[in-house]
Amino acid sequence: MKRLVSRFLGGAAVTIALVIGLGQITAHPVSALTFVPPSFDWTLAPGQSRQDVIKLYNDTSAPMTLYTVTAPFTAKDESGTPSFDLTAKSTDLPSWITISAGPFTINPNEKKEIPFAVTVPMDAEPGGHYAGIFVGSQSDAQPTGTQVSIRALSGPLMILRVTGKVTEAASILEFGVQGGTTMNRLPTTLFTRIHNTGNVHVRPTGTISVSNMFGSKTASMTFNDRGGAVLPQSIRRFEVTWGKGSDSAKKGSFFSEVRAEWRNFAIGTYTVRAALQYGTTNQSMTATMSILVFPWHLLLVEFILLLIIVVGLVFGIRGYNAAIIRGAQSGRPTSSGNRR
Repeated sequence: MKRLVSRFLGGAAVTIALVIGLGQITAHPVSALTFVPPSFDWTLAPGQSRQDVIKLYNDTSAPMTLYTVTAPFTAKDESGTPSFDLTAKSTDLPSWITISAGPFTINPNEKKEIPFAVTVPMDAEPGGHYAGIFVGSQSDAQPTGTQVSIRALSGPLMILRVTGKVTEAASILEFGVQGGTTMNRLPTTLFTRIHNTGNVHVRPTGTISVSNMFGSKTASMTFNDRGGAVLPQSIRRFEVTWGKGSDSAKKGSFFSEVRAEWRNFAIGTYTVRAALQYGTTNQSMTATMSILVFPWHLLLVEFILLLIIVVGLVFGIRGYNAAIIRGAQSGRPTSSGNRR
């Protein structure tokens, strides 16, 4: 079965599954139905059309009767989670998508393709337009037969850029460290909040580099390696980890902190710089901050060990000198024995 899935999907697939709740959909993992691709990212001109297919696979032992529905989405929060509204009577991208509403049946371990098309109106506003194309296992209908909801929703996202007078504008709203810029050890989480003030989505890329107090580069992390988008008029938070391991906020016992500080040894003031680009013309964004790492658990243990060594040397030298003096005194003739 895995070989069939691999041949059908042509690579790794990501399932985006969503469940309806009060007219909105939130992320919820589902393994019964796999979709490829997880999203479509197109650029079309007003009046232009494009066709494609949604590939799905029924990974259950029972047949499924499926229906489709489209809905607009916006940014729910700074995590990049989309928020959908199935109650909205959209005149935007969801209404530009032509797809069979169903029902159609997919048998156990069967693959199926659902064709669809997007036709951009001539008067479409340039910029970003966003929708979800969802497939559900059940449909509830009003007495008139109008479909009002679909349960167990899952499916790909449609991200569309309409050409024309497009404004690409973004900036780094905040560049910081989770838990503060002073710490005793790594790893730590660096975060960047990107504010998109334009009318089209952007996918910022770049690097975050770390240099020590002597100006030498000690680390470099790839920014937004998954290619996450920042929707228009929204803020998205991106995170990277500096140092080996994870969960920098979780503190252990004294000696576990000593081991962690030794394993991820860092000391002094570090300069962290974000050098990012976005948009079709690679517009740049930069930000810099300073971080102080002071591994006091490790330094305290080293100080105590050094103190023990120093005290041991002092007493050892004193004992050695005393032994030499005693030896010299025991071998020296007495004053009475030297008289003649």
